[in-house]
Amino acid sequence: LSLTAAAYADTKVIRVGGESNMPISAISPQGKAQGVFPEVFEDIAGKEGWKYEYVPCVWDKCVDDLAKGKLDLLLAVASSPQRAEIFDFTNESLLSNWGCVYAPRNKNFDSILQLDGKRIALVRNDIHAIAFRKLLAGFGKRAKYVEVDKQDDVLGSIDRGESDAGIVNRLFGQNHIKNYRVEATPIVFNPIEIRFAAPKGKHRDLLDV
Repeated sequence: LSLTAAAYADTKVIRVGGESNMPISAISPQGKAQGVFPEVFEDIAGKEGWKYEYVPCVWDKCVDDLAKGKLDLLLAVASSPQRAEIFDFTNESLLSNWGCVYAPRNKNFDSILQLDGKRIALVRNDIHAIAFRKLLAGFGKRAKYVEVDKQDDVLGSIDRGESDAGIVNRLFGQNHIKNYRVEATPIVFNPIEIRFAAPKGKHRDLLDV
């Protein structure tokens, strides 16, 4: 395994994708990365002698590019049985996370049932967004969904009054709530484990390292 992985140091530049999702990870347009996942990856890459480049992307494109093999690794992907059909994951999780409903300050949402008919901002194809849609529908309720590209856009939509509430992961929300006139509600759901991911059937040696 060490010999196989070491070959990347001489023969391949690893393309590593990631969305803006601090403190978990973020990649600037200039290809500079920060956050928990980049720090761990760079520590490993330095020890293994890997050459790599970061590729910033919005979540929907991140997932599409990984599935098509345009990316070799993707930072901070929630593992699920559905995603395991198209991606391979590291054996260990780096973080645990869950979805949280955010709303304007003093809105006092404390039950998912109160979101019936409301405008809900969420990131397109995000795992928490998908789970929330199913959860609300399971109660026989419906919402008017406002799909956006990034979690910043979710909080911004609430702040500007374009949405009545929104879905972001709790780590992102805790780190960015101070920048918007929003607050976390008691409504939390969908606990997940976050890992590194690669295209299905490719780069198992990288993931094992």
